[in-house]
Amino acid sequence: MPDLDAEAVRERGKEFGAVTGRPRRCGWLDLFELRFAKMLNGIDSLVVTKLDVFDAQREIKVCTGYRYKGQQLSEMPADVETLGQVEPEYKTLPGWQKSTPGIRDVMELPLAARDYLNFISDQLQVEIGMISSGPERDATIVPRGTKLASWL
Repeated sequence: MPDLDAEAVRERGKEFGAVTGRPRRCGWLDLFELRFAKMLNGIDSLVVTKLDVFDAQREIKVCTGYRYKGQQLSEMPADVETLGQVEPEYKTLPGWQKSTPGIRDVMELPLAARDYLNFISDQLQVEIGMISSGPERDATIVPRGTKLASWL
């Protein structure tokens, strides 16, 4: 997992088991896997939670594809053995390095955060229906309109 301080992200996001307290695995967003989930489940809208855990990142990487034995994959491997040998391909996006908790309007998000959300939406061809910008229940943004382009 390149250039991610998973421990810091885990702490900021409070990513520990509720019962066991065991630390959860944290990593970059995997759009290749999300495309597969979208295909299987018919997803047309996405909820992006914990946007704020990346507030301190200078750069944000997003997995856009997998390579297996040097060859780019066009679909999810059917077996676990192959999946265990794939190498992720990342696109690097600029971080926003600004605090997002408490923001309730998408237009108040830093431009790099909106670009990150637009990148996700464009790559998956889904709308972003809701965003959480902090751990509180009311730290939720519901974008105006259905097109992310209307955010810009």
